[in-house]
Amino acid sequence: MSSQKIFVGILGSGAREHAIVWRLQQDLKTHAVQFGFFPGNPYLSRLGTCVSSVAQLITLAEKSGAQQRLLLTGSEIYAG
Repeated sequence: MSSQKIFVGILGSGAREHAIVWRLQQDLKTHAVQFGFFPGNPYLSRLGTCVSSVAQLITLAEKSGAQQRLLLTGSEIYAG
């Protein structure tokens, strides 16, 4: 069974965003997951790609080739 490619875009740059990434990495070990962050921080840049605008984050998601794309912001989750 091949793994599904997933893109997760996260709006934020703090400890909460790091915790989200850590948990998703634990839960999605069998999938190829790519992370994108706006605005991100130096630590998050080691886990994925930090960009300088929401538009760039959306473009990154579109170019990822992922079968599933998620955008996480605050307490709301938008799937696309």
